[in-house]
Amino acid sequence: MKISDFIAGAKHQEAESSLSRASPETVPDPGSAGPVPVPGPDAECREGTSRSPGAAGRRTAAGIVCLAIVAAIGFGLWREGTPSTDQASVERDAYPVSSQTTGTIAKIFVSNGQYVRAGDLLVEMDKREVETELAAAAAEVIRDQATLQASAARLAKAQPALEKAVLAVRHRERELDTALLDYQAVLGVQAKKGIPPAWLSAARKGYEEALSLYSQAKATLAAAIERVQSDQELRATLAVKLQSAQATIQRAEQQLSDARIYAKVNGRVLFDKSKLAQHLRAGEVFLRLMGDPCVVAHFNRSQLKHLKPGDRVKIRVGAIRDHMFRGSVASLAAPAHRDTAGRAPARQPAAPASPSSPTVPVRIAFDTDSLLGFEDRLDPGAASSVEVGAD
Repeated sequence: MKISDFIAGAKHQEAESSLSRASPETVPDPGSAGPVPVPGPDAECREGTSRSPGAAGRRTAAGIVCLAIVAAIGFGLWREGTPSTDQASVERDAYPVSSQTTGTIAKIFVSNGQYVRAGDLLVEMDKREVETELAAAAAEVIRDQATLQASAARLAKAQPALEKAVLAVRHRERELDTALLDYQAVLGVQAKKGIPPAWLSAARKGYEEALSLYSQAKATLAAAIERVQSDQELRATLAVKLQSAQATIQRAEQQLSDARIYAKVNGRVLFDKSKLAQHLRAGEVFLRLMGDPCVVAHFNRSQLKHLKPGDRVKIRVGAIRDHMFRGSVASLAAPAHRDTAGRAPARQPAAPASPSSPTVPVRIAFDTDSLLGFEDRLDPGAASSVEVGAD
């Protein structure tokens, strides 16, 4: 019965009681011309005495009715402020675990069905091929670094030699210019006046010697330039090789790190036994972790104003009637699951409610200590009931 119907019924009963208290003998008839009888003192006494028990009973009944109304109103308010629902079910998310590298599994550190916590080591991939690649890359880096250091030492010596050769070429070039002018002057004088042959021979010899020294200086400069360019090209080549080798080392080290696969969440191990001995591709899923159970409860929209994340909750699971679970409101809409494989269908879908839906899914997280000893008994899809504000 609704509270409003209950209150209306009580008011109707009270009105009937008031009408029944008026006696037909004492109510005057408006159409009658006769005098209205007036009772004497004795009669009044007798009437009051005869009506007392009935009036007290009616007052008691009215009091009971009022108390019932107040109690009903209070219970309704309390019930409205303490949301509860039996449209709830247990769910467990399945988290896929995949290999980050290509290869086979070398070691398994957990057993199928074992409960693990986030950070526990699950398996280790075969690292021998990666370790060989890492060793080769490290040796190549050592060789290239030694060659680079030797090239840097040669370049440090070749640079001053190059500068010296440049200065020598400029000096021999000036000497050649002077010798050429002298030789040309001697040739001009001889053509006009004639000079001794020894002078002409000396001028020619001086020019030829200056030309030879200039040619040698140019050759020395060319050799110095070649050495510098060679060392610079070698350094550039070694820089590229070192960068490639270091990238190989970083990749190999990352692969070695990825070879050890850890649990990212708490959960129970479910192996895909058909893939344990196979050559796995990078990203290929070979096991799943069934996460800690939660409850998805569906509340009426009118109850949402009394719900917020963090509210304490009592949880009853139909299959475990001898234990009261406790938890808290995690969110007011069940989030999308990371992986639906291995998760039994809920009693009602845990998708976000549409505007026309009469209920809204609320995700309830179990307290860790409340789950102890019951992890294996909380099967996905188990019917549950939830009461908020229990603590």
